[in-house]
Amino acid sequence: CKKVGLPVHTGYTYVKRLNLKVTSKHTTNFTNHQYFNNVDTEKKAYFLGLILTDGTLTKNPRYDLYLGFCEKDKDILEKFADTIKVYPRKIYQTKKESHFGYRIRIGSKRFHSSLSKYISPNKTFTVQMPKIKKNLLRHFARGCWDGDGSIERNKCDFISASEKFFSKFYKLLNKIAGRKLQVWTTKQGYNVVRLTRVDKNVLDWMYKNASIF
Repeated sequence: CKKVGLPVHTGYTYVKRLNLKVTSKHTTNFTNHQYFNNVDTEKKAYFLGLILTDGTLTKNPRYDLYLGFCEKDKDILEKFADTIKVYPRKIYQTKKESHFGYRIRIGSKRFHSSLSKYISPNKTFTVQMPKIKKNLLRHFARGCWDGDGSIERNKCDFISASEKFFSKFYKLLNKIAGRKLQVWTTKQGYNVVRLTRVDKNVLDWMYKNASIF
């Protein structure tokens, strides 16, 4: 697009109309394209939770998935890249205001397709709770919490903009806690659930003896 003086969105339009193959210096090469076709391991359940809460699936011709975290959690991206066998492993540093972070971009039509049954572009308000095997639920929940939750000394909060997802996730946490957890909606329309010291059993359920977090 830069060479011929076209805006990127115009270039994408022509690529789609002419059914052209897109190549890029940023092309991602890896071997595990169908990794999420069957969520049957701890790692798959955990990473799916991360992507559902903190990932971005795009509609562009590269079929990109973006996943990013703050600077201290770079190791999670490295573990993800290693697990799905990304070569070369490309993790980019980002900066938002004064905060640094890291992001990985993965472009693959088959990988995009394997995720599309769980997540869609612009999923912030539309993502839903997927069907996860009972023995893997805690790993999925941990991935969700690592994506959109926080853990502090006296409280732990999880936030979501999707009513359908939050409703089922909240019921799951209540069941594990054995009580009705504190919940509220922010002025911006986000749903928040809070764990306190008496809910240590929920954190133990998600994190105890976990191999990845």
